[in-house]
Amino acid sequence: MEVALRKVQDAEIQELAAELNVDITEFANLLQAVMESCTKESIANGKAWIFLNSSTKRHYDLITLYLLRRVTDPGSTFLQRLYVIYLVNDTLHHWYFSAI
Repeated sequence: MEVALRKVQDAEIQELAAELNVDITEFANLLQAVMESCTKESIANGKAWIFLNSSTKRHYDLITLYLLRRVTDPGSTFLQRLYVIYLVNDTLHHWYFSAI
């Protein structure tokens, strides 16, 4: 059941990415760098990609779905999940302070 659910999630992400003309593979590579080493540079690159490739609610939905899919993967370690949270935190912090 879990494998089938993940396939549906993956298909939804791919369809939305194609509809929005977003190269999710590029983001996947950047996110993998964050999950492997969590350097300031990898966080900055991931955040920059998010800002450059998201301009609508549907784009935010795509990014959110993809991040959720990666952190809920049974193979993700605690540190990998934590590193993704660092990326999300940095992105939200930047959005908040650029809006005020």
